[in-house]
Amino acid sequence: MEWEEVNTQQDNWKKQWDLTAYYGEHVVGSIVLDDDGEGEFYSVIDGDVEFIPASDLEKAKRIFYESLDCFFEGEINYYNELREMLGRIN
Repeated sequence: MEWEEVNTQQDNWKKQWDLTAYYGEHVVGSIVLDDDGEGEFYSVIDGDVEFIPASDLEKAKRIFYESLDCFFEGEINYYNELREMLGRIN
C-alpha cells in the first residue's frame, strides 16, 4: 500500500491523498484537506466522509488508520454473519 497525492475529486477540497493497494490498483480510502480556509482534514472510506481532528497530515494518517481498521472489522463481521446464514440454509 502506498499514499499518493492525487487531483481532488471535489471542488471544495484543497488536496487529496489516496491510500492505494497496488494489488488490483484499488483505492482503499482517502484523506482530504478542505478548501474553506479552515484547513480541516477528512477521511473518505467507502463513500463516507468523516472529520479527522488533526493538525497535520501525519496525525491525520494515524487517525485514518484507526478508522480504516474499524471499517474493515465491521465488513469482516458482516461477511462472517452472511457466511453463517448461508450455512444454515444449505
